[in-house]
Amino acid sequence: MKAVKSLKSFQELSRKVYINDRKRNANFKYAHNKIHTTKFTLLTFLPKSLYIQFLRIANVYFLISSIISSIKEVSSVSPITSIAPLVFVLLTSILREGFEDWVKLLRTSQIY
Repeated sequence: MKAVKSLKSFQELSRKVYINDRKRNANFKYAHNKIHTTKFTLLTFLPKSLYIQFLRIANVYFLISSIISSIKEVSSVSPITSIAPLVFVLLTSILREGFEDWVKLLRTSQIY
């Protein structure tokens, strides 16, 4: 009797997996084992990429410099002269990271 109970509990805990047969495995409704290698999703792209950019101390320095130069009492130059280069560098870096992540997504989708 005890052997029957242990066999039944073993069957409840065991899995059947068919190698290279997705149709037969789909019947069992197991959790997928897919690996995501990308950094971003559509929802997290802008906040995460801005966070990554401002981890670089040079970008933080130029942001502070741009903020100070936008105060008319402190700076004699136009604020656009310091904001434009910062925006250009941030935009090109963010677009490059997004493109690299998109290419990585395409490569991994070809594997699966």
